Amino acid sequence: HFYDLGPRKGNRLVGLDLGIVGPMARTQDRLQRLVPLLEDISTRHPDPQARASALGPLADLWLTRGNLAAAREALKRRHLLDQWVGISGFDNKDGKGFDTPYPPETEIKLKRSYPGLRIRSTWRPLELTGPTPSLELNQKFYPFSGTVSYLASWVSAPAAMDAVLEVTTDNPVKVWVNDRQLLSLRQVRHGAYRQLRLPVRLSQGHNKIVIKYCAVSGGGRLAAALSKPTGQPLNLGPASVTPRPYTKDRGAPLAWTPELALPPGLIGLAQGPHGDYLRALALTAAGLHPVAITAVSAHLDRYANDPLAIMLGVNLHRSEGQLQQATRLVER
Repeated sequence: HFYDLGPRKGNRLVGLDLGIVGPMARTQDRLQRLVPLLEDISTRHPDPQARASALGPLADLWLTRGNLAAAREALKRRHLLDQWVGISGFDNKDGKGFDTPYPPETEIKLKRSYPGLRIRSTWRPLELTGPTPSLELNQKFYPFSGTVSYLASWVSAPAAMDAVLEVTTDNPVKVWVNDRQLLSLRQVRHGAYRQLRLPVRLSQGHNKIVIKYCAVSGGGRLAAALSKPTGQPLNLGPASVTPRPYTKDRGAPLAWTPELALPPGLIGLAQGPHGDYLRALALTAAGLHPVAITAVSAHLDRYANDPLAIMLGVNLHRSEGQLQQATRLVER
């Protein structure tokens, strides 16, 4: 039923569609057919959100084909924030670091060092230079597993403006912009390109962005991008990796909800007869499995024998270790 929405509505779901078909393109034949399609969408589609959505799977497919130059070119068109300063090594045993306010949450002094798990933690510059669409933090810091890392960057805006900060992560994160907390997310299972969308108001001049990344097991995938609310690129100045004066945002923490992870074109359609299923697909692609389970369960309350929804529910329950619930769905 996802593909029965028709061309007009289907165009609004390009991002979700690509999130589904991208991982399926494993054979060379499928790759050869999919790459030209993604190139066409990323350059000619009238919707800037659709164009941006195509760049992630396009770069991944170029990497799969071993074309590093083409992957880097796609990466440049993503307008990712590529200049950071980072520090790691703070204790995250049993996930306790998520709610522990380590020093970088109250001060960023690049010449200071702090007690770490094995050695003292110090700040270092981090640059996104490779063909992959994210910083692989597990290759930047050691020890890494079971630690908390902080990344900071000061982005320059020519004027005050509304924007969207899109974050990719495969582990729990917190995000602050100009000292205002925009995100506090514990439950995330894997990283997907620009999976979390955060509305933000940039001030004229420099804007301080801080991300707290809590490594639970493995992973290390982290990236961020700024764009207009329409998905078009922003005209920003060069980012700084040394502290710059900025205007503090004294607003209350943003009440972020999983709905903000949905592709913009899906938000209206999610109110339709198959809205819960579409919502579950998008939330699964964003790595938000617990809330995806809630959405697919609501769909199955209305369409108890939907085979695609049953399959999705089984996989979600298994990923969360809920084997009894998965078995009940299989036995339907």
